[in-house]
Amino acid sequence: MGAIVNDKTLSLINNFDKLTGLLDFFMDAETMDNIKYALSLVGKLKSSGIIDPIIGILQDEEYMSKIMGAIVNDKVLELIGKWNNIVDLISDLTDDETLSAIKSVVGLLKDLNKTGILDPIKGILHDEEYMGKIMGALINDFTLNLISSWNQITSDLSKINLTNFKYYIELINSIGEGLKEGKTIDTINLVKDIAKEQSTVNLLTAIGNALKSEKVKPIGLGGLLSSLRDPQVQKGLGVVIEILRNLGSYYKS
Repeated sequence: MGAIVNDKTLSLINNFDKLTGLLDFFMDAETMDNIKYALSLVGKLKSSGIIDPIIGILQDEEYMSKIMGAIVNDKVLELIGKWNNIVDLISDLTDDETLSAIKSVVGLLKDLNKTGILDPIKGILHDEEYMGKIMGALINDFTLNLISSWNQITSDLSKINLTNFKYYIELINSIGEGLKEGKTIDTINLVKDIAKEQSTVNLLTAIGNALKSEKVKPIGLGGLLSSLRDPQVQKGLGVVIEILRNLGSYYKS
């Protein structure tokens, strides 16, 4: 009786329902097929000689510790923590539109590499001094001011009648020549130093300032004579006369 009635048999009796459930599970046809398949697979692996090295690896504590160290480390744990982001990235990269774009970019890079363009570009990117010069040329007060005023510039340029562009060039050239000479009229000597370097820019700036002025009033003959006493008007008149002289030189025929 002592051998039959003990803690183990009592525990077995208490878990009898669980045991019958387990037996039912193993007696299920699908489970039996899976077990047979697993045993068959293990038999084939053993016959091929794969099982023995795997068992050897599992029994080698040092080798297993290296494997576990390679699998479980900070980088792997960080990767697991970002798994959702990685899945989203893979999903985006495997999208048909994205794959088409990537293929186009790769094709473009191949073509550029064949032409030899990429090599000098890589050389420039690795030359810190050269890159510094390029960045300095791209990012400075002038370019920043150009960017901030870009909408106004494009708006003003759109108003230019390009069919008359050659006449604008002739006008600017004639203005430049007139201001550069600066010797036929005494009044132009007063602005000679400025005219030598930035004559065209100064003239166009003056014209722009005059056009946007809000204090311009109609002037009759009396007002014109009165204005001629102004030294600035005298200088401007001298410049205009020289411009007219140079314009005339283009139409001698």
